[in-house]
Amino acid sequence: MSDRIRIKNKEELQAYLVEYVQNLFVSQEEYPPVTIDKKFPKEQEIETKPKFGFDFSLLDESPQNTLHFFPILKDWKFECDVYFDDSRGDIELKKCTFDANLKFDTEHYYKFKFYNCHFKNKIELNNVTFKELVDFYGSTFYKPAIFYKTNFLKNVVFAEVKFYQNALFTYTSFEGSVIFRQTLFKHKSRENSGLDLSLALFDDFDRLNMFDIELNDYGVYKGLDYHDAVTKSGDIPLNNKRETFRLIKKHFEDIGDIPSSLKFKKLEKAAYKQEITSKYGILRDWSWKKNGTSFLDYLKTKSNRFILWANSQSNDFGLSYLRAGGWILFISLILVYAQMLLTGNYIPSLSHLSWSEGFNYYFQFIDPFHNSNYMGEGQNSWFYILDFIGRAVIAYLIFQFVQAFRKYR
Repeated sequence: MSDRIRIKNKEELQAYLVEYVQNLFVSQEEYPPVTIDKKFPKEQEIETKPKFGFDFSLLDESPQNTLHFFPILKDWKFECDVYFDDSRGDIELKKCTFDANLKFDTEHYYKFKFYNCHFKNKIELNNVTFKELVDFYGSTFYKPAIFYKTNFLKNVVFAEVKFYQNALFTYTSFEGSVIFRQTLFKHKSRENSGLDLSLALFDDFDRLNMFDIELNDYGVYKGLDYHDAVTKSGDIPLNNKRETFRLIKKHFEDIGDIPSSLKFKKLEKAAYKQEITSKYGILRDWSWKKNGTSFLDYLKTKSNRFILWANSQSNDFGLSYLRAGGWILFISLILVYAQMLLTGNYIPSLSHLSWSEGFNYYFQFIDPFHNSNYMGEGQNSWFYILDFIGRAVIAYLIFQFVQAFRKYR
């Protein structure tokens, strides 16, 4: 590979481009690597947007026959702001690095291909319309990527893309296919990054492709300025996270990928549990008074929180039959042993008779429909209270056990 060339002004860039564009017609070679210096001068245009457009043309004698030519750029590094206008043809950038801001015209009629590029600064697209393919295959986003009111009229590709921080598609419209194949939302040395599709608009939800993505639970925004979070700072509110997990779960269910949908079913319920917890404190806080909520609504929310907690602990939101089975064994052993002690006729020992009697009672107890007097008549009140509690808990755990076994139905 040729040595990297540093270009500090437009004249140097124009001379460089003319030389290599002319060579390109003969040898069909790609450009050698270039660094556009961060001091590259900016041309102020409408709304003082920095402009660095590749607007260099090969001219013949007739101005109306101007040839707008945009070759493939490979291994370029842009330290300055880059502005893409729509006066040229398809754009293809390979292994390029963008250290500063990217700006786009409001409408683009040509294809954009960013292959294995690195975006070191925050990406903020605001009211931009792409009328042809946009492809970020294999690229890496190091800072938040915010697509605000962006319109993708054709296909958009995020295959094998790495988002080291959050990616938000706020009021973004997708009219073609949206591909998140093997997309990674995580930095190798930081916490998980997030995805927000809750406010995205899909013309055809069936054209969403999320095969083999790596998206896990992630931190959320807890401030009060919702609009600023989803349009400027790149933070994802809690309810947006839950809705995103629900959409992804629905996508996998719609295409029949039940194993993948289970993960996001769990994440959706865990997010809802977080939502309830963040809305109300623990019971002793009497927080319904602080939130202006009625006591009945407060208790309803607390009961929902308990249900979610019980589902999480009993079978991991329907994913683990081993957890449910373990709870059945553990709780039934504790309750049977306590009932045996309450009879007053049982003396713990390691004898064969004692073990045999214990196993006999145990297997009767795990049947929720067992006889209340299975250890004999005339027991005290605590015996029957424990028996009632045991029936309810074991019946619930058996149901959770069966539900987890049927998770791939």
